[in-house]
Amino acid sequence: MKDTLVICIGNEIRSDDSVALHFKKEFENLFLPFVEIISVHQLTPELAEVISKFDKIIFVDASIEEIDKPTLKKINFDFQYSNQSLNHIFTPESLIFLVKELYNKSPEFYSLSIPAINFDFGTELHPKTKENLLIAIETLKNFLT
Repeated sequence: MKDTLVICIGNEIRSDDSVALHFKKEFENLFLPFVEIISVHQLTPELAEVISKFDKIIFVDASIEEIDKPTLKKINFDFQYSNQSLNHIFTPESLIFLVKELYNKSPEFYSLSIPAINFDFGTELHPKTKENLLIAIETLKNFLT
């Protein structure tokens, strides 16, 4: 049974914003039997039901923050402030809240942020983003195995 869900978020026509979609294609080649991997253009409330069926969730996305290398971190969420999480822009925290409230489940949540440079229209990754993609794949593989 698969217990880990990897959600790759990105836009395939916004250059480096598609890095998580490239991540999905490469990571699937590892054939980890306990990992389900999906891609989405953006997070939506409907993902809460899917997420509720897994023990570990990892969100993979391009990062506009100035970080040197891909960063994997646990997402800790304070349910006390959850009503501020539900708006028109869904975040991982919004989904964590929904999974807890609707399904009474509390899986572990992580984010894997991949540094990205170019978000212009296009389909090619920046060379530095390609390097970060390879590092991100190794990072998650090492974490899961």
